[in-house]
Amino acid sequence: MKDGEKIDSCLGQTLSVVNKMKTNGESLDLSTMVSKILISLIPNFNYVVCSIEESNDLSTLGLNELHGSLIVDE
Repeated sequence: MKDGEKIDSCLGQTLSVVNKMKTNGESLDLSTMVSKILISLIPNFNYVVCSIEESNDLSTLGLNELHGSLIVDE
């Protein structure tokens, strides 16, 4: 993620890469995708990432829930 970039754009790019990986035969589970998205956020979202990690089980957190949490704090 770059400074000034919107969450929707960042998630869209990440999902595009994941879809290309799936096309080429590699698979990622949902918890890995969520972790990769949280790692890729800029430092302005550090408090949001900590909050999400503390209040949710990342192995069961869905992309829609993650997207909602990030949009609220954007």
